[in-house]
Amino acid sequence: MDGVTTGAGHRKSTTSGRRPAPTHDALVKSIYESALAPEQWAGTLTQVRHYLKASAFSLFSLDSHAEGQPPLFTENMSREWLEAYQTYWGQHDVWVQGAMEKNLVLPGNTVSGRMMVDRRTLQKSHFYNEGLVPEDIRDVISSGLWGQEPGSPRLVLSLYRGLKSKDFDEPDHAKLTGLGDHLHRAITIGWKLGTLKQNQGLNQSLLDGLNQAIFLMDSQRQVIHANAMAERMMDDKTHYVSLRQGRLLALGSQSIPSLEEAIALADQGFSIPISFTHIRESGSMGIGGAHLLRLNEPSGWVLEHSRARYALIIEPGNRVDRSALAALGKLFKLTAAEQTVLLHLMQDATPEEIAAQLGISLHTVRSQIKSLREKTGVRRITELVHMAQAATRGP
Repeated sequence: MDGVTTGAGHRKSTTSGRRPAPTHDALVKSIYESALAPEQWAGTLTQVRHYLKASAFSLFSLDSHAEGQPPLFTENMSREWLEAYQTYWGQHDVWVQGAMEKNLVLPGNTVSGRMMVDRRTLQKSHFYNEGLVPEDIRDVISSGLWGQEPGSPRLVLSLYRGLKSKDFDEPDHAKLTGLGDHLHRAITIGWKLGTLKQNQGLNQSLLDGLNQAIFLMDSQRQVIHANAMAERMMDDKTHYVSLRQGRLLALGSQSIPSLEEAIALADQGFSIPISFTHIRESGSMGIGGAHLLRLNEPSGWVLEHSRARYALIIEPGNRVDRSALAALGKLFKLTAAEQTVLLHLMQDATPEEIAAQLGISLHTVRSQIKSLREKTGVRRITELVHMAQAATRGP
């Protein structure tokens, strides 16, 4: 693809910005297909760039970036600048410095340039005037694409806008937050399978190490492959899935949309989020979340099972679905800052801890909590947290 490369960088693309922005659903589908098809990652990240109306992007590892390693993928950033960043500008990057000082480098966290450093401070800096301006970079928005699980690669996707563009705003923040979970899941799968580094076949032992249940089905919904977590899900008494003679009939007690409706939508090219209820072993009711997508024909997934037509990915029960959190924020018109505070509340942080972690005043945190209660119509923080957890927890 013109202007896209892996590693150290390349020339500026002459066609960037002219393509129509992809839809959210098309992007999610492309993200999951890229998990096991490494040749698609560059194109998928380019689609993300167009979706955010960015002029350039870089995907790099925090585990190696400081050691002078180039980004895994980059677009529209010159080789000379990337090399200069590794040797010099990285030590003077006021965005990175601000993010570290404010403790914003967190798994799943999306931050824009103005959240890391005041715009006027940025424009006065040596980094901006001599490092960014010659490269036609004005603003950045970044997402930490890793989770809490051991061994998760600490990857950061950064998107940039040029000098003649506007800064990234709250709708842009919500867009990248909505994609962040999908990117994290797909990159985790790709990283553990080695597909971000080389085109390897499906390895059962690696798939079994993933913390998502993955079912691969044929056109008749017959399960032709299930990883270890999916196998446990079929055997336990939590009633996540209903099967008959190896055919997947339904998710949970009831789901929105139903499995039949989700497949019909997937056949139209959409990646379908599914919410469902299930009965726990204790007899209480739980809420689950999953994603269904149709695999390309011939399948882009490197599998011994060429009959695979659908992939169903069910999340573990203790994680927050950030796309659901973004949807909740949109429903109640929450700002990006309010969503960040809500996420910390859901992780049992106190207002004092939130203020310290985000590098803001306690008064600001309390004001945001008050606004959250007013917008959602709840009276107590505990009610707010319970409501948000019910809406955003996985199975």
